[in-house]
Amino acid sequence: MKIIVSLNGLDGSDKFTLIELLKNNSPNLIEKIDDIENFAPFNQYNGDLLKTSPEEYVNIMYKSISNRNEKIKLSNKPIIIINKGIINYDTIILSNLLIKSLNEEKSLELINNKKKELNIEDIEDFQIIFMNKKTINKNNNEIYQKYLEEQIEKISTIKDPRIIKFNSKDNADETSNNLNELIYNLLKTKLTIPFNKAIFGIEGLSESGKKRIDIYLANEFNVWNLKLNYFNYEICNRYNIKSEDLNLNDKKYISILEAEEIINFLNINNSQRIITIQSQNSYPYFLYLKDILNNIFKIIFINTNENEIPSNKDNIQIQEIEKIKNFSDFIVDNTLIKEQLMTQLDHIITQMDIQKNISIKDINQFNIPLKYKQLLEQLYKEILNSFDVKLFIVHGSCSTETVIEDYSDIDLILVIEPNDISTRKLMNEIIQKNNNGIKVGTTIYTKKEFESLQVDFKTLYCIYKINNKENYPMFISDINIPIVNKYTMIQQVKYLIPSKIHELRRILYNPESKKIDDIFKNLTHLMKNFLFIEEIEYDKGYYDLCKTFSKTYKLEEFNVDKYFKEENYKKELINYCNYVIDKLNIVYESTNKKRKSARGIILKDDNIILIHRIKENKEYYVYPGGGVEEGETNEQCVSREIKQELGIEIKILKYLYRLEEEKSIEYYFLCEYLSGEIGSGSGPEFNDEKYINNGKYIPEIHKINDINKLDLKKIITNNILQDIERYNSLNDIPFKNIINI
Repeated sequence: MKIIVSLNGLDGSDKFTLIELLKNNSPNLIEKIDDIENFAPFNQYNGDLLKTSPEEYVNIMYKSISNRNEKIKLSNKPIIIINKGIINYDTIILSNLLIKSLNEEKSLELINNKKKELNIEDIEDFQIIFMNKKTINKNNNEIYQKYLEEQIEKISTIKDPRIIKFNSKDNADETSNNLNELIYNLLKTKLTIPFNKAIFGIEGLSESGKKRIDIYLANEFNVWNLKLNYFNYEICNRYNIKSEDLNLNDKKYISILEAEEIINFLNINNSQRIITIQSQNSYPYFLYLKDILNNIFKIIFINTNENEIPSNKDNIQIQEIEKIKNFSDFIVDNTLIKEQLMTQLDHIITQMDIQKNISIKDINQFNIPLKYKQLLEQLYKEILNSFDVKLFIVHGSCSTETVIEDYSDIDLILVIEPNDISTRKLMNEIIQKNNNGIKVGTTIYTKKEFESLQVDFKTLYCIYKINNKENYPMFISDINIPIVNKYTMIQQVKYLIPSKIHELRRILYNPESKKIDDIFKNLTHLMKNFLFIEEIEYDKGYYDLCKTFSKTYKLEEFNVDKYFKEENYKKELINYCNYVIDKLNIVYESTNKKRKSARGIILKDDNIILIHRIKENKEYYVYPGGGVEEGETNEQCVSREIKQELGIEIKILKYLYRLEEEKSIEYYFLCEYLSGEIGSGSGPEFNDEKYINNGKYIPEIHKINDINKLDLKKIITNNILQDIERYNSLNDIPFKNIINI
């Protein structure tokens, strides 16, 4: 792995300080590349560069950039951080040429010719733009500063997934941490995860019997067991690092490199479907690997009798192992008799959802208007006959089958080799030739771009839908569908929302320049994003989207019917957009401050599992669950809390209810009991001193029809009983967004 990241922006935005902090945090993994001032011929020039001719100035600058690029290429470090990348120097050079009285057209011509002559490549994987504007230094040329600010502003509007806006904080350490997290997430995008493999991290105290587990899995399932140190040894060899120095670096970066070595190992040993990994010091590496490798990495925690824990065990080590236990996917009780233990392991291995085959959606399965279906079929045939197609996906209203005739587009995501100018030219010809009045949009990637998730947001969302079997490709060949989990999507949407709000604002400054359909699409995209991060489901189509959005955020409802039926509805749409923009920031901030928790409605035969709480002479019941922690999805929270509180394994069947109250939001999931002894939970409620005054937590089983007799969250209990009566089964209940304020 090698990732090249440049930090760009105005002078004074503390880029140099941040690079030093990053380098100090990971001295063996990060190489800091100096400004071009330290490269020839720049460092050999004794005069004032600004007094040179435009031609000489451009020659010195780009030759120095070329020499710096050569040094970057020779580095064997996995992470290269550059102070000022090519786009930053392009803006600096352009600004100085403008000061030299060249116009912009002549300046750009001079720049482009020199870059072509010197074969200056854009070798950076990501270009981070510092958006903070600093006060002009009195020693700087104010005209130059003005030009430079204008150029940086232009760069920030470029729609390129490699260009990332970044706002630094006043506190350098906080900014460094945020930048560190950003680079970690960028590194994750460089990995191509093999979706058809399974990796189990085996954790537990050294006396918990992990070797016994390994032997059984090897004999029964041909599972290979490897030590995490094996992969660390490979990292040290690859990047010329002493083994004793590896842990001096940021643990997140080490985990990324471990994940890369694990993937390489699986690719080399392609026939090996499942491996297990052990480590003497797995904390926090297993937690990072779980984040990096998504659904293919699961943690199995081996429980043992507390009496068997040696007295010489370090308290910190035991605490770290407990943290791993809280985030484990499976807890195996090694105190069971052999047959029971093996049954647990059998269940875990067979339960792992290894993606083997992706279902294909045939043209006849699309429930869309005839002229849309005919055009889609024709495009499908011509595109497959004209290109080396790896993937053909329909997304948008055609995939959700919510087409509004003469309004909706056909949106395609394609993976084609090669994706060059001739491909794009021929694609445009095919679309123009088949034009029947329906707009067709195509997003095209190479195989490498798609598998490594170098994609835009709509494609990321489409992949997420395929992972969840809510969308299917029409054609797939010789390509892996990468894994995108819910947490990744929610973080992406949270990051996207501010830009979507500003995009709509910009349209509203000059609405006459935009078509009414563009304004409506921007508004509905914003609605979808807000509902997604709140995990609120709605029926397909614009009508239910607008209704659900207005109900959730207590806003006036937009009249979709009038929008589609009345021609002169643009003024009302603009007024509604302004109203939404003014209200959303307040409502969203208020929603974000509410405590969020996730709970399980756990079925066992005809019964439901609850927790009986006794506290300060008060008795009541709760649905098992608890607060959602930073970095976990609602589903992960439910699984973790139920393991802690009840000591059992469950399977989440579906998302049933979202309940919003004055100070809280609760997410309720229908769950099925799988295994484990009810009441064997070992969460902090039972053994942490700070919970000593919280009373008793007693797991109990009750008949579902009797829960209305208990002091149990009435609004949820009533909905459960009413829905069972109406639908006969909780499995058939549609999602409900309940607002009780």
